[in-house]
Amino acid sequence: MKTTVAFTILIVMSHFRLHSCLTANRSDDVAYLAFPIELTDQNFTESVKDNNYLVIFYWSENEISHNIRITMHLLSEIFNANLKIGYIDCNENNQTCLDNGIAADISKSYVLKLYKVNEVEDITYTNDSDYIHYVMEFIQDNLDLPATDQNVVELTDKNFKELTSNGSWIVDFYFPWCIHAKNLEPTLDKLSSVLEQDASVNIGKIDCVKYEWTTCKENFIVNSPTILWFENGRRTDRFHGRPSLKTLKSFVENQLASKKSN
Repeated sequence: MKTTVAFTILIVMSHFRLHSCLTANRSDDVAYLAFPIELTDQNFTESVKDNNYLVIFYWSENEISHNIRITMHLLSEIFNANLKIGYIDCNENNQTCLDNGIAADISKSYVLKLYKVNEVEDITYTNDSDYIHYVMEFIQDNLDLPATDQNVVELTDKNFKELTSNGSWIVDFYFPWCIHAKNLEPTLDKLSSVLEQDASVNIGKIDCVKYEWTTCKENFIVNSPTILWFENGRRTDRFHGRPSLKTLKSFVENQLASKKSN
């Protein structure tokens, strides 16, 4: 009996890991992501000329923090074709670093610069934090990225209770560094288009990291993405399984049918 229980738990946890990120397993997801591109004196100019690039300049003798390593790996997957992520060792490619205003500085382990395609001037990241949501804000503030569907409402700690207190809401709670959550975004956009004619359903999403977990803790969020259903401010159900357009649409239809029958 113990063997059966253990085997069942293993299957459940394996399925859970395939579709979500645990709060404790941030670094585990690095293994699943595309690696940033190595830049050199030979390929730097041509590379940043033809693409949007976020480049980390570093010195090999300096210790680069675990956070910035994870951030760069995750950003390479999150922005995909819209932004390339590269790194260059200034010890081995000193001329390129000097040409880009990068001088050895023992107080810093790296310098981040954003290069926009067909633009001469680069933009330096000046925030001291290496956490991903700050770097993502820097990128989004300075780079014109394809717009997402505006029917998906950006929820915050300040507006969450007020907005979800009225009507039916399907809400995606996510961690910005989680690739599974990022992969869900196009599906939510499609779902919003499918439900566009049904004014009774609202679609929202909230970044647990950006808003320091306050609302997410109140809703017991431990993995990303987590999709919950709210009726007039009350959490009534949770989506289980692989989130596809078909399964999410079915989930919404079931919630609305249940609402009508009550």
